[in-house]
Amino acid sequence: MKSQKKNLGVFFQKINSIVKGKNTSFLFYNLVSSFGNILIIILLSRFLDKNTYGLYRQVFFISELLVPFISFGLANTVFYFFGVERDKRKTLINSISIVALFGIPFIIIAIVINKLNLIYFEEAKELISYLWLTISFVLIQTTIRLCIAYFVYVKKIKPILRITIFQFLGLLILNYLVLMGFNSLLYLILVRVLIYAIVIILLLRILKLKLNAINKKTIASQIRYSTPYALALLVGILSTHLDKIIVLNNFTTEDFANYINGAFEIPVIIIITSTLSGLTIGKLNEFCSTKRYQNAINLFKNSMEISACFLFPVFCFSIVFSEQIMIFLFGIQYADAAVIFSIYLLLLPIRIIIFSDILIALGHSKIFLFRSLIELLVNFSLSIILLKFLGVKGVAIATVLSVLLWTVPFNFSTIQKTTKIKSVIPLIPLFKILLLSFTLSIFAYYIFGLLLNHFNLYLLIVLVTLIYFLIYFAVGVKLKVVKLNKFLEL
Repeated sequence: MKSQKKNLGVFFQKINSIVKGKNTSFLFYNLVSSFGNILIIILLSRFLDKNTYGLYRQVFFISELLVPFISFGLANTVFYFFGVERDKRKTLINSISIVALFGIPFIIIAIVINKLNLIYFEEAKELISYLWLTISFVLIQTTIRLCIAYFVYVKKIKPILRITIFQFLGLLILNYLVLMGFNSLLYLILVRVLIYAIVIILLLRILKLKLNAINKKTIASQIRYSTPYALALLVGILSTHLDKIIVLNNFTTEDFANYINGAFEIPVIIIITSTLSGLTIGKLNEFCSTKRYQNAINLFKNSMEISACFLFPVFCFSIVFSEQIMIFLFGIQYADAAVIFSIYLLLLPIRIIIFSDILIALGHSKIFLFRSLIELLVNFSLSIILLKFLGVKGVAIATVLSVLLWTVPFNFSTIQKTTKIKSVIPLIPLFKILLLSFTLSIFAYYIFGLLLNHFNLYLLIVLVTLIYFLIYFAVGVKLKVVKLNKFLEL
């Protein structure tokens, strides 16, 4: 008992050190952003009809696709320039200048397209009318990310936290007021753009940047360095969101609304994987740079097992309660989204593996573009075939299969060839965790069925969820399936 308490103490000390760490400050911002976005999605799903909600999601989905064109991937590559340039503020103002330089012409083109009605597809006209706002949002959002990157790099965290809290409280409150008073799609889009615009003004006021800091030579070098990354980012985004692009072009707006809610990712996935990444990336780089591959693989296995302790029960519970989760989050009108949600959940077990960290540590950062290109081709081919036979479900299945049949085997093969170690997966511990999780999920569903007519649906879902995870961790620790000591070995 004493050793378990000691282990728990060390566990929380590690979590505390991670939360305070420089790298996870940016992670924390992203987590707050994710939870804020999910709350807004839940709010909009429940108050808007499917067509209006689908259009809203399409507008901001297109903005995500436009990011590589407008931002040159600078929100990521700017960390490289912060490291090599002495004056970080000059680097930041140059990066913002690049975004403005390429973003403003896009906005003008979008306005011209709308004004001159330069669109050939009748069903896309309403979406095109919001294009200038979509591009404006990308411009503002990318500038925010650049500023956040600067604050993270110089370890100034408090301004980020205050502004992030304001950002999402503002979004939630104004969205709610618009839904209650106007229920207008245009106003909802304007609210999002307006709040982000206020955020960038607050950030720029704190930074006190000067336009005379712009350096043409530095701008040119940043563009040269960032362009290949932007291309890789574009391929990665297309590969990741190909299914949504196909649904957008082949199905109704209501179908898109259903699909994109079903493709929802559970926030705990980001929390677990990012936390473990923060714990292991330094040691992985150290082990791999000195060619201590067995140590690297042992760390890789430990990380996998720890991640599975959290993500496998989430996976099993979500598969069994997929319809209830969709209803609980988005309302009864999205019960059909449970099919897409269940298909996407099949990717959750492989999320216990943080491939990017070990591949970068092994010196394989250049393979990401090649891997993404092949994944895009496989995904596209399977999507065309399965779309004809299975409809919208076939598109989701194609996405899952392209990852499981190509990306995962390719990653494992690359790791094994480089380290010359065949056993890189702790199969027996993972099987035990999965078996326990699945057994308890079935038991939870049986209890849910017995109590369904005696409790409010939403209250019952919350109660069953809490009981399930409490029993899982209690039984898991007792049977030594959930091992805290593995966390302490990281």
